[in-house]
Amino acid sequence: MAEKLRDLTNHRLLPKAPQTRVRGNWKKFKERCTSIANKSKTLSVVLSLSAVTAFSSLSCNQPGTTWDPDPTIPGGYDPCGEEVALGLKADTPQELDELVGVTDIAYNLQIEYVAGLEDLKGLDTLLCVWKNLIIKGNPDLETMEGLDNLWHIRRELGITHNPRLENLAGLSALEETNILTIKYNPSLVTLEGIDSLTHIKWGDISFNESLVTLHGLETLGPILETSLSGHISIRENALLEDIDGLSGIVEMRNIWFSITDNPSLVSLEGLRNARKLTSISIESNNALQNVDGLRNLETVAGALTISNNASLQDLEGLNSLTSLGETLTITYNSSLPQEEAERIRDNLIANGWEGTAEIHHNGTGENYD
Repeated sequence: MAEKLRDLTNHRLLPKAPQTRVRGNWKKFKERCTSIANKSKTLSVVLSLSAVTAFSSLSCNQPGTTWDPDPTIPGGYDPCGEEVALGLKADTPQELDELVGVTDIAYNLQIEYVAGLEDLKGLDTLLCVWKNLIIKGNPDLETMEGLDNLWHIRRELGITHNPRLENLAGLSALEETNILTIKYNPSLVTLEGIDSLTHIKWGDISFNESLVTLHGLETLGPILETSLSGHISIRENALLEDIDGLSGIVEMRNIWFSITDNPSLVSLEGLRNARKLTSISIESNNALQNVDGLRNLETVAGALTISNNASLQDLEGLNSLTSLGETLTITYNSSLPQEEAERIRDNLIANGWEGTAEIHHNGTGENYD
């Protein structure tokens, strides 16, 4: 039976979460949640009547009977372990002490603007977060160490505005999250440390002014897909030179991919294994001289856009492209001969393409920034 509820009224819990935390003696159905598909199943849970009361947003019956998963979480959730907290927004390091021993966060965990927090040690039992994990604006945070056993985040992992964070060491167990947001971390040099992540549907890696490489994402793929639509954006990382961390990706389905405004980017070799993409946009990467990293790309199901790359000189890397679903746009590449852009268009037409091409203002020698 579950223990007595622990009062957390002195802490700012998230909306929708009762002002209590359940440290329940959950009946384990498996050692860990093994697939998202399994998370929609109805579970049997051993709870006391007092614990049932705390789960007022859930559909609970008598202790030991069937529990229908939380309708506010798509598919409900299957606890990874036996200690469940409903959700917490921490403002001080001491507030995180309330999560010692917790294996599951049923809602959100937000660690925001916590002065004096250098690492996340004390969260080492955490396995799953069933909505969002947001780590934002922590002025002293240097490492993710302490999250070493976290392997699943249902919705979003957001790591933003942490000025001293240099890498993602401590996230090596993370395998699944739908959304990966890494933005405005001015000291972040590499993504190494997030070495087990296999799938995302949305990604935003932007405005990290010291980020040099995407190493750490090599386990992504081989297929990234979503049933609706997704977007992965690599944008405005001032020192980013390559995207080699994306070398595990062979295909994207319903996910638009964009590489924009990375002034130091010189190589697309990280996409050397990509054969089929949904849509791809390569814009305003002024050090990029070629697209040789796309040499194995055969199909773009949607649109292909290559624009405003001031140093781009040839498109030999697109010689394998034979299928395009929508518009071809090659514009404002001041060092690219116009006939090179037209050659790509003509090759597609020769392979049966009947779409619209927008090709102009290439090879003019002008800077369009």
